[in-house]
Amino acid sequence: MKKITILFGLLGTAVALSAISRQEILEIYRSPQWERAFAGTYGIDPGVEPELDRQDRAIMELLPVIRENVQRASEAEAEGRSGEQHLRAVVDAAEAYIRRVRGEDRSPSANILQIAGNVSMRLSETVSGSAEQRRWRDRALEYFRQAVEVFPNFRRVHTNMGHIYFRMDNRRDDAKRHFIRAVELGLNDAIVFGLLGYIYFEEGRYTSAENAVRNSLMLNPGSFEFRQILAQLLFNQERYHEAQSALTELLYERPNSSDLWNLQANTFIATDRIDQATQNLEMVRMMGVADSQSLRLLGDVYMNRNIVEDAAEAYREAILAARDLTLYQSFVGAVRTLINFSGYDEAIAVVDTLEERFGDDLSDSQEIELLTLRSQVNVVMGRGEEAIDNLEAVLRRDPFNAGALIALGQYYADRTPDLDLNEEQQQVQERRFQNQAILYFERAQEVDDIDQQVRAFVSHARLRVRRQELDEAIRLLESAQGLRRQEHIESYLNQIRQAVRARRARS
Repeated sequence: MKKITILFGLLGTAVALSAISRQEILEIYRSPQWERAFAGTYGIDPGVEPELDRQDRAIMELLPVIRENVQRASEAEAEGRSGEQHLRAVVDAAEAYIRRVRGEDRSPSANILQIAGNVSMRLSETVSGSAEQRRWRDRALEYFRQAVEVFPNFRRVHTNMGHIYFRMDNRRDDAKRHFIRAVELGLNDAIVFGLLGYIYFEEGRYTSAENAVRNSLMLNPGSFEFRQILAQLLFNQERYHEAQSALTELLYERPNSSDLWNLQANTFIATDRIDQATQNLEMVRMMGVADSQSLRLLGDVYMNRNIVEDAAEAYREAILAARDLTLYQSFVGAVRTLINFSGYDEAIAVVDTLEERFGDDLSDSQEIELLTLRSQVNVVMGRGEEAIDNLEAVLRRDPFNAGALIALGQYYADRTPDLDLNEEQQQVQERRFQNQAILYFERAQEVDDIDQQVRAFVSHARLRVRRQELDEAIRLLESAQGLRRQEHIESYLNQIRQAVRARRARS
């Protein structure tokens, strides 16, 4: 059934959609939750970290300087001013201490190294200019690396190294390694569990991701970002009803989120609630934030409901909303679907929009493909002259285009003679049309495409049957079956064989 075919296509689209992007998850670092978590990293926790050597005079002289400047930086930021000057003073003081103790041939305190790393990490978030931000980030990582050399089980250092790596491109494995080590060392932090869940989600390890995210939500049930990840995970595990419930709660809090409306639409599609899916996708459309993928999905939903005109309009909007040709094949698939549902005018309109929208961006093969589709529709609709012009244009550019060859063959096979001619002249003309069709079918039988070869052999055989050339029809159908056996073709072939045996019995 057509409905089943369309639904299959819808589900393929659904998997591609996501409720949360990498950029959105990075917003966690601008949240009050992160500010509170990071504020606690300036101090020293003797319960789970290396002990501070209070007999070390250099350390005891340094600590008041650190406390005073950190306090001043916090006060400045609370008043909306920059605390950068005070944070730099902390790093300068820590660096002076590090040089001093190394000059005494001693290892710096892991605690002081982690404080220097934390402050550098903070500066990487607050200074302007990407080059300056990278410089402070790299400096923080170097302090942290030195700290774990001195004290390998420094939990807070592993945690913050994980945070730095998470925000860097292509360093998620490093982030995961440090986050996992921090958890092994007893960390029970909602952000870290949530970010671990996101990393596992990106890796496709959905069970591990769900466990990590649920641990995060146990510690902080209100985290919107991690609840989004959970909803996506439920969807990807095909737990659609649970995903629907989770998304309903999220949409209650953020009703303007097009991504959430889209994902919930996909859960409705997966559970065959097509009307609800339509409502969700139309909601996104009315909000004016529907992207190309969402609109194409809406078109598929309308096709599933056999509402051809609305589907075509959604497809055309999707094409106009597309930034590039990434979804080109899906647009071509939409045209083919419209043709299958006899939406010929609508199919031509979508092809027109594709050509108008992308113009010179289309490759030669894409231009030929669209021209072939246009020609096939014109053949079906009886627009003979236009169809011939289109198909011949295709063959001038691509002489072995099987679709065009078969369409031309079918056109000539079905073409009726001029009724103004006498009967004998009509027969001659009809024979000429049929011979022209045979030439096109024979050319298509030689292309390097099994599906198209089968189509060509079967179309050719049907014409031979009309001409009562049954032995030739049998040969052609046997060739088709040799390429790909099909039950309905075998049944047709057997009928012709029976007809041949009956003819011979009569003679």
